[in-house]
Amino acid sequence: MSSRTPTEAPPPPNLLEGCLLLGQAAFYALRLLRDPARTEYVFLAAYYTNVLWPGRLLEHFATPPAALPTDTGDPESLGGIYARYMKALGGPGLPDIRTQVSGRDQGSFAASLRRKFFDRRKEYRAQALTAQHDLWHVLTGYSTDEVGEVCLQAFVYAQVGTALSLLITGGGLLRACVRGEWSAFGHVRRAYARGLVAQPLLLADWQALWPLPLVEVRNQLHLEAESEGDRPVQAICKA
Repeated sequence: MSSRTPTEAPPPPNLLEGCLLLGQAAFYALRLLRDPARTEYVFLAAYYTNVLWPGRLLEHFATPPAALPTDTGDPESLGGIYARYMKALGGPGLPDIRTQVSGRDQGSFAASLRRKFFDRRKEYRAQALTAQHDLWHVLTGYSTDEVGEVCLQAFVYAQVGTALSLLITGGGLLRACVRGEWSAFGHVRRAYARGLVAQPLLLADWQALWPLPLVEVRNQLHLEAESEGDRPVQAICKA
């Protein structure tokens, strides 16, 4: 029985454990390639790769993340534009399906191995990423079509380094390659570069930023808006 607390980092897996975890991730990745519509395979693959590729900022998530502010304030403030965006979207753009897929492979040996290296901080960080997903669309301007979502995941990977964002980015580029949409590679490259330059959005004080104009928030976060011709942009974000 492990004596570590729920928010302490687990020890790294040994070579054999790492191979088993990687093999299980590859199993779900191959199933996703056969059936790209089964997006739950992305999460299942990420459950295993996250053990080997934990990403960054975990030290800030020893406790559950704070909820986003709910007030709207001035219509041209970040809060006002975000409220308008959510109304136009008709609800959250990224449902948290982790709880829906987490029981799919509970009986396997690899699943018991994954639970051995469970890190509560990753769960809290994932909750924050899910809760802020639509807000990041507003801040970055990336649309909710396939290219825009892949650009946002490339941005997330540059910011946080999660295996899930890398898998989604790689899968999106693979689909673009199959369709011959070579411009997507340039969009994704620039999105990744923006993520490297920007301040860590996961650590931003949204309560303080909420009443500020969107352009000022972007400036504070070192996140300048890209040109409209560079990639799909949400019209509401230009309001």
